[in-house]
Amino acid sequence: MRFPYALVLLDFMSKTICDVVFTGETVLELGCGSGLPGIFAMKYLEAKCAYFVDFNTTVRMLSLSSTVAQ
Repeated sequence: MRFPYALVLLDFMSKTICDVVFTGETVLELGCGSGLPGIFAMKYLEAKCAYFVDFNTTVRMLSLSSTVAQ
């Protein structure tokens, strides 16, 4: 079962860019799944780096692949 939490968080992040400063900051994404919010923070909000944490090893590898591809 998949939950669209990443999409909800991306929507929130994209609408509150003026309120939250990510530039030069480190992002920690717990239960990262696909890693979309962390990737978004690095690519569009200029975060310095992102750490992705998930219990599922396969999911972590997919997040790493997604990050490298971006």
